[in-house]
Amino acid sequence: MVEQVDIGNVMGDLLSHGVSMLTLKDRGFLEKNYQSVFSTISKGSLSLVYITSSLPSHIIVPQLKSAGIVDYTLIDTITKSMFSGADRDIENCIFLNSPGELTALGISMEKVLDSKKNVLVLIDSVTSFLIYNSENDLLKFVHYVSSVIHEKNEKAIFVVISEDGISKLFMDKLRSFMDTEFRL
Repeated sequence: MVEQVDIGNVMGDLLSHGVSMLTLKDRGFLEKNYQSVFSTISKGSLSLVYITSSLPSHIIVPQLKSAGIVDYTLIDTITKSMFSGADRDIENCIFLNSPGELTALGISMEKVLDSKKNVLVLIDSVTSFLIYNSENDLLKFVHYVSSVIHEKNEKAIFVVISEDGISKLFMDKLRSFMDTEFRL
């Protein structure tokens, strides 16, 4: 029997912790459940900082708006490098050159955090960031984000799409920065 998972309940549990990891078997699960994920965030009256290295902003923003999220900032690290003709004049979006620019990403994220309260940082995804960064550099970035989130008493969710091909040692180190993890 296949167990049905209510992603809204999982998101509610994740939001009760400071820094969390959501490990998914495949990207399709997240894409099929965007509305539920974003609706849970909207109900929590959170200001969303969505950091993407997976999907371009022109795909994510309509999903956010459809779920009723109005207080968001999207930090898009993929559009400039992958979609040269894509619209980059999108409200509430910060465009970086590449997912490999972790320093610029950290600075952008912290500027947004300094200007808002009751924030959820959603990082989509660790798996994609690994394509552009070494494990060690990404672990340093995750540690930095985790520290900032705890210091500011905010929330963060790191999404991992499939552990296949990711070293066990990396995942163990990644988990050491998390307050909780859910696997779906």
